[in-house]
Amino acid sequence: MSVETLTALSVTKRDGRQVEFQKEKIQRAIEKAEIGLNGTLSDERMVVLGRIVEDVLAEISRRFNDTIEIYEIQNIIEHLLIEDGESELAQEYISYRVDRDLRRKNQLDFQWALSRLTNKEASVVNENANKDSKVFNTQRDLTAG
Repeated sequence: MSVETLTALSVTKRDGRQVEFQKEKIQRAIEKAEIGLNGTLSDERMVVLGRIVEDVLAEISRRFNDTIEIYEIQNIIEHLLIEDGESELAQEYISYRVDRDLRRKNQLDFQWALSRLTNKEASVVNENANKDSKVFNTQRDLTAG
């Protein structure tokens, strides 16, 4: 598969969904790491980052034909950043990714807790026999913990 035909590649997200490969997301992620590291994005650095993105895309097209897991994309980015002598940028990228993973986990925990309430799971709605679990204020209290 060539770099030009990467649009035929699908990405398996963490939740199992298949989405179309978007090379722009790789560019944005690396740019965000650069801004996080240096506070700005100069024209000179844009050229360097563009070359790194092209290397990432070439590696993906060389190794994958139909589907790729999101963590494989992240590993390729990290490896090539380090290989290109951009270890500080790689560390910032990893830090950004870990932060996003934590926020995603916390969001899923909230969604899980909310779904337990809306599905009227007995262990949640019968927590206190003195309160009516159908009342909004009680539901709010139950979601707050």
